Amino acid sequence: AVTVAGVRQDYRALLACAWGPMVDALGPAYERFDRTGLRAPRLPGPPYHVMSRILAIDGEFGAMRTGTAVTAEYDVPADAWYFTENRGTMPFAVLMEVALQPCGWLAMYVGSVLGADGDLLFRNLDGAGVVRHEVRPGTRSVRTAVECRSISRHDRMVIETFAVSCTAVGGPADGARVFELETVFGFFPRPGGRGPGPGGRHRPAAAGRRPAPRRTVRPGQALPGPDRRGAGQGRNQPGARGPHPYVLDRR
Repeated sequence: AVTVAGVRQDYRALLACAWGPMVDALGPAYERFDRTGLRAPRLPGPPYHVMSRILAIDGEFGAMRTGTAVTAEYDVPADAWYFTENRGTMPFAVLMEVALQPCGWLAMYVGSVLGADGDLLFRNLDGAGVVRHEVRPGTRSVRTAVECRSISRHDRMVIETFAVSCTAVGGPADGARVFELETVFGFFPRPGGRGPGPGGRHRPAAAGRRPAPRRTVRPGQALPGPDRRGAGQGRNQPGARGPHPYVLDRR
C-alpha cells in the first residue's frame, strides 16, 4: 500500500474513510472535519466496504487536477456472502461498488471538499459501462484503476467524471478485464446542513451532533448489516434471507 500525507493506505486507513476519524484516513489536511464535526463524504462500512488497499497514485494530493489517477485493490473472500446468495458469482450491485468506491476515494484525495465551508453530499449522477467477465470464487482480488477526467465547480457544487477499469487478479480468470466504466459524481450542499446562511452567516451544527465514533474492525471480519429489504422483497423470495441487501442478479 502507498502512503498519503503520512498515512499508509491499507485496510485500516480505508476503513477510517468509512467509520473512523478522517485524520486516520487522509492525514492532517482532513483534521478539521474531526475537530468541527463538519460532514465529510464517507465510504460504506462492512459488509458493503469493498476496498482493501491503495496500490498506486499518480498526481498531487489536494491539487484538484484532472489526470490524477489511483489503483485500488479489493481482496475477494472465497466464502463471501454474495457468492452464496447469487449462485457463485459476484452480483452486479457489488461489482458496481468495487468500481465506484475508488472514485469516491480519489475525489477526496484530489481535495474536492478541502475548501468546503459547509456539509457536502456525494452523489453518483450518471455512467455507462460494459461487464466483460464474471468474478467467481477463486479470484484473489479485483484491481480497479480510476482516472479523474474532468472537474467542474460552480459555487459550492463540484461535478467530476472518472474513467474506471476493473481487472481480476489470481484464480482462473487472472488478468481478465472484468468491468469498464465512465461515470459522473457530484458534491452538493446538504439541505439544512451547515454552510453560509442569509447574509453570509454560518449555520450552526444541528443540536447534539457529534463526530462519528471510532470503530475497530479486523481485516476480513464479518459484520451484520441492516435489513434493507424493500416492499416485495420478503422472506419467500430467493436470497432475501439474512441481514444483507437484496443484490441478486436476475437470470
